[in-house]
Amino acid sequence: FALSMQAQGFNNITVLEKRSRERYFEDVGGGYELGPATGIIMDHLGVSEYFERTTQLPELAFYDLSGHRFRHVVMPQNVGLRTTRRSLLQKVLLNKLGEQNIQ
Repeated sequence: FALSMQAQGFNNITVLEKRSRERYFEDVGGGYELGPATGIIMDHLGVSEYFERTTQLPELAFYDLSGHRFRHVVMPQNVGLRTTRRSLLQKVLLNKLGEQNIQ
């Protein structure tokens, strides 16, 4: 949201972060699945080069609670479904926003 506001010309933006600056980019676990529209949003925010470096999902597998795979899907080459680690995405967005805008 902060990057979108910055792109609209709002210059006095502050993002409040609970973690210390030293811990901003630690691998906090978790990841994100990024759909095709994410590339358009990343381009609008000026970080499309990051989207190009994310991992494209070649296939998906679904398992039941006992660990038995019940479905396997090979993804079409042009589907645009990608994954990334949360910490990497956060680093790109915070760097684009600018260190001076984070407290």
